[in-house]
Amino acid sequence: MAPAGAAAEKSRTDTVAAYGGKYIAVVEGSILIGEGGIYGTIGGRNGIELQEMLR
Repeated sequence: MAPAGAAAEKSRTDTVAAYGGKYIAVVEGSILIGEGGIYGTIGGRNGIELQEMLR
């Protein structure tokens, strides 16, 4: 993903909407879910929310 900030968020949500279940999400490192996911917050969403969004 080349964009950053709001453009990256839009790219991700557009991809999930258009290709739900037809892609592989590659994550470098681990998805931080300890303490309710608060240590892996990206774009206002915690690690648990991001993980669920990409299923």
